[in-house]
Amino acid sequence: MDDLIGLMADLEADYTFARYPDIADLVPYEAYTAEIAKEKLAIAKEIFNALRGNYADLRDGEQA
Repeated sequence: MDDLIGLMADLEADYTFARYPDIADLVPYEAYTAEIAKEKLAIAKEIFNALRGNYADLRDGEQA
C-alpha cells in the first residue's frame, strides 16, 4: 500500500499543475513530453489496477 501512496503522490503534483496552471511559469502542455505523458499514464494504470484488485478482494470477501 505504501507503494501506491508514493505513486499517488507523484501524480498529485501533476493534478495540481493541471488544475492550477498559474502555480508555474509554464502552461501544462508545455511541460510534458510524450515520454513523460506515457510514464504518467503507466503510473495511473498501475494505481487503477491495484485499486481494482483491492476492490475485487473486498467484494469477494463480502460474498463469502
